[in-house]
Amino acid sequence: MKNLIFILLIAFGLFLALFFYRKYALTQTELTLANQRILDRDRLIYNNEKKLDALKSNNPGIAKGSENFSGSSDLGTLSDGDLTRLQEKGLTSPETNLREDLLSKQNMLLPKGSLGGTMAIQKVKVLNDRYVLAYFEDGHNGGYLLLRFSIEPDKRINWKVLDYYLM
Repeated sequence: MKNLIFILLIAFGLFLALFFYRKYALTQTELTLANQRILDRDRLIYNNEKKLDALKSNNPGIAKGSENFSGSSDLGTLSDGDLTRLQEKGLTSPETNLREDLLSKQNMLLPKGSLGGTMAIQKVKVLNDRYVLAYFEDGHNGGYLLLRFSIEPDKRINWKVLDYYLM
């Protein structure tokens, strides 16, 4: 009887050893595949960055334009003529006044959010004395909004959505 228990314990131990070795081998295979996917993505990113750099060097105007909107400053792009016209209409600090007014009215202007999110304007770019481009998102989706504004004699700002694009 003691020999039978001993043989069963050895068989059970061998079974556990084979079971854990198989799990180890499967984990190693999955890890190798995951590392390969990461390397493939890294190569793809590197190649895309090289292509982007080549495009930027061939077309410097495009590089400046894309950095202009995504840069750290949302303000300071109006020409002197645009600033003067807006100040004549009663805005003391046109870019700041327009941005604050747009942010206060964003709930009426933006499309509905998805998955329970609420769209909110993140960046505002005053293009000239009539148009504004704004980036908005809800944490799931984002997009751009092209707006036209007009300033009433009582300094009230009216906004009209010309177009928007969801990404």
